[in-house]
Amino acid sequence: MDAKYSFALFITGNPGTGKSFIANNLGANFKSGFSLDGTGVTKDVLCEDVWIDGQLVLMVDAPGLFEATLDTTRRNAEEITKALQIGPTYNIPLRIGVVVADHNGRIQHGDLLLIKKIHEALSPVFEILLIINQVKKRNLKYYATPQCIETVVETIKANTGADVRTDRVLVIRDYDNDEKPDIQPLINMLERINAKRAQNVNDITVTEEEYKASFKEFTIFTLSSAVGAAATVGAVATVGAVALAVGETAGMATSAAFVASGPAALIAGVSYILYKILKELSGSGEQAFIL
Repeated sequence: MDAKYSFALFITGNPGTGKSFIANNLGANFKSGFSLDGTGVTKDVLCEDVWIDGQLVLMVDAPGLFEATLDTTRRNAEEITKALQIGPTYNIPLRIGVVVADHNGRIQHGDLLLIKKIHEALSPVFEILLIINQVKKRNLKYYATPQCIETVVETIKANTGADVRTDRVLVIRDYDNDEKPDIQPLINMLERINAKRAQNVNDITVTEEEYKASFKEFTIFTLSSAVGAAATVGAVATVGAVALAVGETAGMATSAAFVASGPAALIAGVSYILYKILKELSGSGEQAFIL
């Protein structure tokens, strides 16, 4: 690796947000898509040469931060640290994009934690390109309003201290993996982000308290999404697969992780009971998938 690169581009995001899908549409060839083991598809730091608007760019991919166990989350934190260190190690200026998935205008705690950790790890302060991905068709009209983008940006700034600006936010509608999105708006947006050389990269760490705060949200959201998807399909076999998918997560969580009112608590309880029944019948509860 030498100084031939115009800059390094690190596009990161938690598992399932579509970060590798976006990087691949910029010319990379990272593994992405369906997860067979219930964890993120990306496991280690990966780098590829891509050409963007006539510039040779070092594309960097790394695991998302938050996953279903604290040990895996901490391992991912180490990999993200390595990704951030590529710039100073090889004296390449760096640009950073963070991908978050659409949750009806809300930013998940795990996404805020990722942005905060990256912001705190780097010196000097880096601008962050925020990519809101997988936006549902019904929500596009809301993201087209200045008020929505301003609310998202202010939420991130208030909770992370990161340098995120309304004119550095890109909204991408939900695409299938075999669809080819128009990537030119992303390329244009990248030009607004200053490429900087990191003078110092601190190790990213995750405390047990930080993990637990994200885990509660992750568990309830996963269960709600899983059961909702199963109901849409309307097949007993699909419900069984969903129960197996979420069962291990439910089984290893303490009851405190499911403190919720109304539908979320009901979904958690029903899914776990169904999982236990199917595990006894099948002898295994290790099948899982990312939702």
